[in-house]
Amino acid sequence: MVPTDILPYNDEAERTVLGAILLGGDINILVSDIGLKDADFYLAQNRIVYLAVMQLYDQGKAIDFVTLDRQLQGRSEYGGVNFLKGLAQEVPTTRHMQHYASIVKEMSRRRHYITLGTEMQEIAADCSKDITLVDDVIEKSMSAENTEVSIDTFEDAYMSAFNDIVRAYENKGEIPHQRTGFISLDTAIGGLEGLTVIGARPSMGKTMLGVNIAEYITFQEDKPTLIFSMEMPKKQIVTRIISSQSGTKHADCKFGTLSNDDFNAISTINISPGKKMTICDEPMMDINKIKSISRRCKKKYGSLGVIIVDYIQLMDTGTDERYGNRAIDLGKISRGLK
Repeated sequence: MVPTDILPYNDEAERTVLGAILLGGDINILVSDIGLKDADFYLAQNRIVYLAVMQLYDQGKAIDFVTLDRQLQGRSEYGGVNFLKGLAQEVPTTRHMQHYASIVKEMSRRRHYITLGTEMQEIAADCSKDITLVDDVIEKSMSAENTEVSIDTFEDAYMSAFNDIVRAYENKGEIPHQRTGFISLDTAIGGLEGLTVIGARPSMGKTMLGVNIAEYITFQEDKPTLIFSMEMPKKQIVTRIISSQSGTKHADCKFGTLSNDDFNAISTINISPGKKMTICDEPMMDINKIKSISRRCKKKYGSLGVIIVDYIQLMDTGTDERYGNRAIDLGKISRGLK
């Protein structure tokens, strides 16, 4: 365990960022590209200055010695206007502000992971707590730490899009993304790419469509798949896949009205590809649990052909349904699944 009095930080980098701001450095870079927050500054005298900068920035006010000094008055950690002038005098140019801001962010992340490790030890040592709490701590902390925003110009994104067009041109009519096994659907949407939401009225077969897609990818393309089923138990899912793979009717499997040929067909299906299909039928799943299990499966297999979540309305958002806005909650879930 790392003692809290020797946590990693870089005072020079922190002071350089603040000095560059006072010299007119572009704060937008710190906010959008680096995701720098006041909590990323380790030393209190530096942290309160950056907090004041962000307060002025949010209010759309000018940021200079006068406005900052006024904003910081009354704070015990504040070193006075001479402290601000000293920061500016130490920085000859704003050119390297982004580089030093990255260092500040890096040190902050290192401290965060050290703190997280300490919390993990304390939670793991308390045998009265469920071990899944450990996963939740990790996932939530990792999600909170991902603050960097990717921004590209048209020119930056052009080559990636152009390369996709070139591959499509060379393959002439080939489905460019992950096939579903349904020819008309693949032709219409070009296969699965990113987050795809299946929407229909109740009892229209949404669950089985998702299961059939996962079945095709696993049994026909021999790719690992992951199914989260919060409504249908895994035994029912497997029974339907057995019916599909053997060419028998699901009702016959369910009620035992199988002919000898049907029974022989079921007994001889190749279940080896099924080793790559993972099914989780826990009824209460949140986005952090889904991400955690998905990462474990991806680490195990190297990649996943598809992840089926059935269905997002049943996912736990941690919000009291009596007071929360379900539409907003579903929006958060959809963004988290991307």
